[in-house]
Parts: sequence; structure tokens; C-alpha cells
Amino acid sequence: MKKILVLCVLIGLFSSLSAAYIVEENVTVDLDDSAVEITVNADDMNSDSFSYITGYPVEEFHRGTIGDEELECSVEDLPPGSSISCDIGERDDFEIHLEFRGSELIGQRNNVSIFRYNHNIYRSTDYYQLEVYLPTGSSLASENDVNETVIYPEHGEITSDGQRHIVSWQQEPDGLPNYSFQTFFVENNNGPSNIVYILIGLLGSLAIVATGLISWRIYQERDVKSVFEELTEDEKDIVDTIRENDNSMLQKDIVNESEYSKAKISGVVSKLVDKEIIDKEKEGRSNKLVLKKKYRN
Repeated sequence: MKKILVLCVLIGLFSSLSAAYIVEENVTVDLDDSAVEITVNADDMNSDSFSYITGYPVEEFHRGTIGDEELECSVEDLPPGSSISCDIGERDDFEIHLEFRGSELIGQRNNVSIFRYNHNIYRSTDYYQLEVYLPTGSSLASENDVNETVIYPEHGEITSDGQRHIVSWQQEPDGLPNYSFQTFFVENNNGPSNIVYILIGLLGSLAIVATGLISWRIYQERDVKSVFEELTEDEKDIVDTIRENDNSMLQKDIVNESEYSKAKISGVVSKLVDKEIIDKEKEGRSNKLVLKKKYRN
């Protein structure tokens, strides 16, 4: 009887939400404290309430915002996850940001930790991105330790912010009924990372003392160059396009001038914002993209 009741609730929620269209959804999970941040760019909304359903319990809700406006939100248990509802007023299109702490995101298999993330697709979605920051001091497990694929789906990418490993997935749902991701990781306390960070800090301090402001400017220029060398060709194309338009451009104009799809450009723009290369702010029915000063020609 309980399962039937939950199913009826889900069907009711899905049918009431189906009219909303998601241009892009970006999810960031920090496994140090199970903090979750979700940004949803929605269009064609026909309700004054926005609901988001998770596949895991929400242990502590922090806030929901649209721009600088703080929203009134509530959380209800909806096993196996939770339902977050926020009053948004009369809005047709908007970008909503949710912050909360989840639970039951990490499991264990002997000495290996497993991150699992499931999300049902109950709205038409163009683009979805999930970024997971592994706990401090951890690294990916070996396939020999788990006897299966360490990162699933396999198109997931592993990067680093200089201190922690980051696993990320980008995809266009294209009719999928749900998303399912997982990765295996282990604690790694034997690496030289702490020594490396200390040496880098000492060298940086000596360089500042020895050469002053001139050396600092040279360091900044090298840092910018290093960042650009690590960009993908798609990211470089978007940056060059914005540079050629006085370092500021509407996202919809980039779509019109580019050979890439709208969903592709949304994903590339999101990555450039995360890398702090461009700033993005809502302007009308599009986003205004502004290149940060140190990356301008």
C-alpha cells in the first residue's frame, strides 16, 4: 500500500512538472561534507512553485535563490530521496540555485568507497552536468580492486583543482528515463602532495620577496597562459568569439554565430564560468557573458 501511495505522489508530481523545460542543469557534489549545489535553467514554467526531486535524502537544506532573491522552500521525504519545493512567483523562465547537504551518497566495499548518484528525468532536458569533488586525500581506485569500471558512465572525466580530484560527466539526456553515475575511490595518505604544496608556497613567497611587483605580473601572465593551454578547442572558440565582440556577448548571439548546438554551448559556457574565465548574468531571455579582465586581449 505504501509503495502504491509513493507511486501516485510521483505520478502527480511528474504530470504537474512536465510542462517546464530545462535548458541546462548543473550539479556539484563535495564529498568532504556531502554538500550539494544545483543550478537549473528553466523555461516555459506554468506554475508559481518549483519542485526538485532527489534520489537520496536531503539531510539539511540551506537555501534556494533566483539571482539575489532568497526563496521560501520546504523539504519533504519522498523515499528513497526527498522533494524540495520553492515558491518562485510568476516567472516563465529563470535560473534557480539550490544548496543543501545530502546523505547516503557514499557506500563501502571492503576498503574502497563508492559514490553513487541517481536522478530521475521528469522534465524535458537539453543538457546535464554532474561534478563530484572526491574527499581530500583520496584518489580513484584501481579496477583490479573493484573488478569493474571505476568511473561509470565511462565518458566521465577526471581532473584536479590542484588539491583534490574531480570526476565530471556531461551529457544530453536525449530521452533517457534517468541518470545513474558512480565512481570508486580510496583514501591515499602516502602521496607527496603535502610536500609539493609546501614547496610551491615557499617558492612563491621567495619569488615575491626577490622580484616584487614585476615578478608578480609575470607570474600572472604565465598563469593566464597556462590556463589557456589547458582549455579544450571548444572552450577556446567561445573565448575567442567573446574577445572579438569587445569581451562581452549574449549567449544567444554565440549560438547564432557558432556551428555548435545550443546545448553544447551551454555546457562549454558552464565550464568557463566554473574555471572563472567568464562571468554569466541573466539578461532578458538569454545570458550576458563577460570575459574576466585578466583574460582579455
